[in-house]
Amino acid sequence: MKKVIVFAGGLIIGGVLFAAISSRLRPQEYENVPAANIYSLIEAESRWYGLAIYDYQVQVEISFGDERRMHRIQVSENSIAAAEVQYWDFLVEGWAPSETLSPAEAYYFTIPGLFETIRQALLGEVQREYAHCGYDPEIAYPTSIYLGRILQEDGAADGTALSIRVIEFVPLR
Repeated sequence: MKKVIVFAGGLIIGGVLFAAISSRLRPQEYENVPAANIYSLIEAESRWYGLAIYDYQVQVEISFGDERRMHRIQVSENSIAAAEVQYWDFLVEGWAPSETLSPAEAYYFTIPGLFETIRQALLGEVQREYAHCGYDPEIAYPTSIYLGRILQEDGAADGTALSIRVIEFVPLR
């Protein structure tokens, strides 16, 4: 069983902070998605919170390294009501059975959590090769987040790129 551990500044998965093999993120995956910036983030957050969507379901796919996950989160009255994760099984080329997530584990896959992920990428202490983010044109939630490899003094760290895509978003009221 794989564990997801969430802390205030980000998430640690399998002992690695946002671990990814950057070769999995081909340039065509993010080149049509605008570069992320703090102004578009603030505008999208303002639009999202202005719509007061407190009840929704969201399905988020995460890809990094040799791991691919699908998170399904249900939010009711702005609180996480249900959350589960499925891991892609490369041996059988299908999804493994669902595992329940606690609200703390699920937070970063809610819409506010996705906004926080973008904010940390833009303003956090960790510098990345690139940060791209697309937003839904009507509701303004993040639809895709592509974060390049983490930059270190000796160059970009292999295995640290991350892809997050909202596969489905359904307002419930």
